[in-house]
Amino acid sequence: MHYVRRLHGPVAGQDRSTARVPKSCGTSPKVGYKRLTEGTVASVDLQRRTVRLAGEVADGVFGFLPTPTFIQQHVLPHVAAGAAKAGRDPSDIEVTALVICSVSRDRDEALRRARINVGNYVAYPVSSTVIEFMGLQEDRDYVLKRLLGEGSAALATAASDELVRAFSIAGTPDEAAEQLAAYDGVLPHIVLHTPYVPPIDQASSEDAFRSMVHAFARANA
Repeated sequence: MHYVRRLHGPVAGQDRSTARVPKSCGTSPKVGYKRLTEGTVASVDLQRRTVRLAGEVADGVFGFLPTPTFIQQHVLPHVAAGAAKAGRDPSDIEVTALVICSVSRDRDEALRRARINVGNYVAYPVSSTVIEFMGLQEDRDYVLKRLLGEGSAALATAASDELVRAFSIAGTPDEAAEQLAAYDGVLPHIVLHTPYVPPIDQASSEDAFRSMVHAFARANA
């Protein structure tokens, strides 16, 4: 488990009390901003023991690749168990998730970008807990085999459709809004993560970010 003093530091010259990060909240897929406060955030590997420890001692828990089902059946119960052990109220512990989000009017391009970033992330050992929970070990192992044989070029095609569906919000603006709604009632906010891993270039990553912001701004206007 890695501790950080705050989820996101302010940029140079910015008052840390006004630093903000994107969020999704409420009972509809709305996107806005969340004001940050000082505290200890545990960025954890999402194994049972570390999530419970975070529930005991941290002000917040931050993980990546968690699906709505994984959050409901694994993360939140273990945070609550850790909090109970320490005599804390689980509602005082803020839980959020980093979710890959790839939006484009060109559906194929949105899926291409998501596939690359998902393939990169599932290759990390820290992802094993959620991958095993979702029963996608064989799909992950195929990605690893391709990476070992072909290098990073394999990321363009290595991740299966099942991995992309499980671990990203990806597609047209309408599809992305529908997928985002799956987190409603699960967490008070999530962090949407723009694809960036090579072979995605800077221009494509910037376009992915702008497309994501435009899509959700339009959906929630």
